[in-house]
Amino acid sequence: GLKDNPEGCKKGRLVNEELVKAKLAVPVVYKDRGELKYQKRLQSF
Repeated sequence: GLKDNPEGCKKGRLVNEELVKAKLAVPVVYKDRGELKYQKRLQSF
């Protein structure tokens, strides 16, 4: 997974990450699908 923001988002924030931090969303992992780009990063909160 990626740990740094993508090139176009260096100064901004990832919406999904902010929602998880605010406890407005919960990351869900599906075993039958590949890993998402920011999956590990989002699960670390």
